[in-house]
Amino acid sequence: MLPSGSFFVRYLFNKVEQRDPFADNIKPTSAYLRKYGFRLLCSPKVEEHIRYFLEILKKIRKFDSEELEYLRKKNEEAIKAEAERFGIKIEELQAIKNRWVPCFLYNKSMLENIWSFVSYKTGETHRRMASLIKDQLNVRYVAFGHTHEADLLSLSYDLGAEYTNSGTWTNIFSDNPGERLLHEDQESVFIRILKDEGDKLELMKWRDDLRESERVKLFDKKKR
Repeated sequence: MLPSGSFFVRYLFNKVEQRDPFADNIKPTSAYLRKYGFRLLCSPKVEEHIRYFLEILKKIRKFDSEELEYLRKKNEEAIKAEAERFGIKIEELQAIKNRWVPCFLYNKSMLENIWSFVSYKTGETHRRMASLIKDQLNVRYVAFGHTHEADLLSLSYDLGAEYTNSGTWTNIFSDNPGERLLHEDQESVFIRILKDEGDKLELMKWRDDLRESERVKLFDKKKR
């Protein structure tokens, strides 16, 4: 039951990268396709794989009740294992799991899926979910990753709780000059917690040229 993004990458975009290795460095993917889509369509290999991808899409279907029950049980087993592993109440993890959004692929038509892909924007989604997780688990830090957008935000008025996102180690490029400036500061990012300084959290960027790390410079999303 792959998320739509993973499905798209596995069955189509990986082939696009064989034709143009630079493809995955431009975000969002839709921006790359708008600018270079016609050139890709002129490639016999990519065109062949687009036909294959469309055939694969026809096989997407809704799960029947027996399959859904099997998946539900597997999820419950996984949640129970994680609860025991980290000493968290099952009810708390289940509350977080209940915020899971069903995959578009298995719940919408093909046209609705295409529209969702073209129009979807993350917006404040990650910050909002981080705040909900913080409240549910009563934790000091919530860390996300692999979103290609580094972030650091206080989740409480006393600055005690924070949300951070390590973004990506992939070089990101954009047609927008302001975005290019921003993403130069968001490559090779990692999260560091200083145990000797009261568990202070830092968002750092590795610099190969200096052979050391430096703090990431972030801009207020509302002011971009």
